[in-house]
Order: sequence, then C-alpha cells, then structure tokens
Amino acid sequence: MRNLARSLVSSLLAASAVTAASAAPVIQSTQFYTDRWGPSIGFPTLNGDYLHLFTQVLSPDLPADVSAVATQGALVRPLNFFTGPIFAEKNFERFLTNTSLTGAWDLAVTDTSGTATGSFAAIADPQFLPLLQNVQVAANGTTPTVNWTLPDLSGFDVDSIRVRAVVAATGSQVFQSEALPTSATSFTLPTGILSLGTGYEFRIILDDLSGGLIENRSNTFSSVYVATAAIPEPETYALMLAGLGLSAAAARRRRRG
Repeated sequence: MRNLARSLVSSLLAASAVTAASAAPVIQSTQFYTDRWGPSIGFPTLNGDYLHLFTQVLSPDLPADVSAVATQGALVRPLNFFTGPIFAEKNFERFLTNTSLTGAWDLAVTDTSGTATGSFAAIADPQFLPLLQNVQVAANGTTPTVNWTLPDLSGFDVDSIRVRAVVAATGSQVFQSEALPTSATSFTLPTGILSLGTGYEFRIILDDLSGGLIENRSNTFSSVYVATAAIPEPETYALMLAGLGLSAAAARRRRRG
C-alpha cells in the first residue's frame, strides 16, 4: 500500500509539473513597424510619427499578472496591455517616439508560471507612409460608406488598405475589413456592426507588408459619424404615405360595414 501511495503521489506531482509547464506564456506573434497617425477623437494622444512594438501573448493568467518588456542594448521599454473585440485575448504594445530605433529588440513575457523570450525583427526599410486625403462618410444609417482620396504613393510600397470602425467615446475598435486593393477609394460598412445612436470614427489604414507582417503603416481617421435611422428617399416616403392612406380608408370601410 505504501508503494502504491508513493506511486500515486509521484504521478500527481508529475502531472502537476506538466500542467505548470504548459501554463507558461506563449509569444504567438511579434511585429515592429513605422506608424503614422492622423488626428483622432478615439486616440487623442496619438498624432504624429512613431515606431510600434506589438506582440500577441497566450497565457491563462489575468492581464495584471502578465508583463511584457522589450530591450535594445541598455534601453528597456515595458509594453502596455490592451484588448478589444477584433483582437486576441492578450496583446501588448509600445509606441516609440524616437523613430531612429529601428533595429531589433529582445522581448521577455512573464506570468506567474515563468518567462518566455522572443524578439522583434529590425525594420528593414522604414518609411512613414502618407495619410489618406478627403475622408468623408456618406450617411446611410448603420451601413454608411466611407470615401477617401489616395495621396501620391510614388516611391512607397503599399500592399493593402483596411478600414476599421472605432467607437469614438472609448477608442474601442469593433470591426476590421478584409484587405482592400491599393486602388480602393471607398468602403461600405456591412450590416450588424454599428449600433444606432453611437458615434464612430472610421480608421483607414495603409499597410506596407514584408513577409506577411506589417513593416510600415499610416492611419487616417474620419470625423465622428453617429449612426441614426436612415431617412427614406422622397419617392419612398410618398409611397409610405400613400400606403398609410389606403390602410386608413380600408379601416373606415370595415367600421362602416
């Protein structure tokens, strides 16, 4: 019996060790790129040129128990946690105002079970992409169309355009489009994304990709758009009134009968 008990204890300890090991943080991805931002209501402190360190992390711990730190030589930069509807569970990022620090960075992610290490590859061809121009929103209830004018992209390697919907009051990003061609100048929001009475900014992103990862990016924002019920066109409104008149007449006839 004693030998059996010892065996059971040993098995439980081994299983516990395996569980603890599997709970260590996992660095799922890292990206490091130039990031140009235009004026924004949802992101009022971001307006200018930055370098952007970004990593996605898998950990069972609460965000408060997970930390991510980037280092380049003697420089140490803690990364900030954020989340949102269109992102994975745990994301950490840091905007660098010193735009000359485009070399590689080391990364350490720590939770209650240990530390995982990784790196941010150097930005091979850092460029600050221009912002889009003349961003306008054509009202149509919860499915507006965002229009823009392309800047002169000569000399820039832009691979795609994306559109995000951002709740203006909180900065929460609730939608991201599929990659659009670089010739695109408009995008219509699909149904089921926007809520009536809520104010949104639309963020139009130019992406320069390298190996499928962002290398350079710019972010242009629309003015705030409040999603309201669409107003019928005059012809539709007239038909609605005519229909109401016919319904009222039918009701009167029924009452007389």
